[in-house]
Amino acid sequence: GDFSARKAAALKAYFEWMPIRDPEGSLTEDAIYRSFDFGDLASLLMVETRLTARTEPLTYITDMPMTAAGPDLATFEAKRNDPARDLLGDRQRDWIKSTLAASKAAGRPWQVLGNQVVMARVQGPDISKLASRLEIMALMARLKPEVRAQVQQAQQLFSLGVPFNLDSWDGYPAGRERLYAAFAEAGVEPIVLAGDSHAFWVNDLKDAGGRRAAVEFGTSSISSPSPGDHVPGVPLGAALNAANEEVVLCDQSAKGFILLTLTPNEARAELRTVSTITAKPYRERTLKTFTVARTAAGLGPLVES
Repeated sequence: GDFSARKAAALKAYFEWMPIRDPEGSLTEDAIYRSFDFGDLASLLMVETRLTARTEPLTYITDMPMTAAGPDLATFEAKRNDPARDLLGDRQRDWIKSTLAASKAAGRPWQVLGNQVVMARVQGPDISKLASRLEIMALMARLKPEVRAQVQQAQQLFSLGVPFNLDSWDGYPAGRERLYAAFAEAGVEPIVLAGDSHAFWVNDLKDAGGRRAAVEFGTSSISSPSPGDHVPGVPLGAALNAANEEVVLCDQSAKGFILLTLTPNEARAELRTVSTITAKPYRERTLKTFTVARTAAGLGPLVES
């Protein structure tokens, strides 16, 4: 159905069934973005990227024109880079900029953005380079028909250098640049938190000009499968890491959560995983730990510890 109608129906059902107050004043039902200050240590901004101003997502099936010569990449990229494509909207972005600036002015060393989807630039890996032709054929034979069709399409398109996931910020590059500009205008390099992908990510975010904008920690799911889980035996996480400058780590198989600890001088992200999601007895361990220092000039480098 119509994208706007589906959004309106989802909001109506949400407010009818969830024990939550209706928005006050001039705020619309989808304006749930808000912030929390933790003493003189940090500010946490929870943004809304699904309903408030989200342009309808692109898909390769519906938006990549196909010609006799193959995919029409130029037309698709023109659509993806349309300046009108956005996830936040002007009102929320202005709120983000002013809230970040106020946090910095208050002397808090950390600004954290709680965000729904992966923000880093992530190009899909060339699947033909991840395994031999015979191994890929054997994999295809094992996949469910609907998954097989998606992998076959990805095999063709990722060799062209297109994004791994259009539902992430890669589907809204102009909106991402506007957000990075808001970070710069506020004078901060925040920590960005992400979910949705069902995989672990540690990313060093840069704007289109190569200037560092933020660092990102993306958490895996508790039990839901990632894209990598659908192609067992394919080193998808390692391939995404190798293919993308901004990706410091990607793990497509581990399940768990991220424990983020902030002190005045350091942020520490522990990627916590469980040994199994199919039985009650399980073991918990730390997959990786990354730290980043707060310096007078901004954020220090991401360091695996």
